[in-house]
Amino acid sequence: KCWGDNMEQTGKIKSWIKEQVPMLTLLYENKYVGMAYDRFASLPATQQRRLIFSVIGAIFVSITLYLLVAYYTLWSISSQSKNAVSMGALLQQYQKIKRDKSQDIAKLEGNSLLAGPGQLKQRLLDLGRQTGISPRMMSANESGEASARSEEGKPSTEVKIKQASITLDKVTLPQIVNFLRNTESSSLNVSSLKIKRDEKMRGYMNVEVQVMAYLFPPEEP
Repeated sequence: KCWGDNMEQTGKIKSWIKEQVPMLTLLYENKYVGMAYDRFASLPATQQRRLIFSVIGAIFVSITLYLLVAYYTLWSISSQSKNAVSMGALLQQYQKIKRDKSQDIAKLEGNSLLAGPGQLKQRLLDLGRQTGISPRMMSANESGEASARSEEGKPSTEVKIKQASITLDKVTLPQIVNFLRNTESSSLNVSSLKIKRDEKMRGYMNVEVQVMAYLFPPEEP
């Protein structure tokens, strides 16, 4: 009787599917699907429920595993992306430091021509003439060398500092600006700048500039 009831119920389900969802009729036309369903329908109600719960449990476990794998994959990709970005930033920083160091070394090597006595003083006078300042309006003095400070704050034996000052009398503001630009482009550092208006000539100023030049000490013969 149970078998007959199940078959009758199966027939009703098939008829309902044919009327309501014709597209699913293809499933029942497949002999393997039909055999599987007939086998399922022939089972007692207890085994049917057990089988249904087993299938639902398997589907739930599969979905859970899929989500875990997907989450791990996304986390792995995200970690790799962050590492790539971090490595890229570190590489850019290294290249910048290396480029800055190369520029600093080039400046030190370029300033090695100023190591001789009076060379820095002469450089300032030449910059003044290039700016259009009359030699009669310029006077320069050069002081001795001093050791530069290392990153630890200790005196460095590899880099020296040479200092000089120049006084510019009766110069205009454009001449001052151009002189400072020429000084900066010559790898010299302005350590002090004093500007006063000329009391006798309107529109002119008197300027005192102190500069420093970082350079490698001359090689001993």
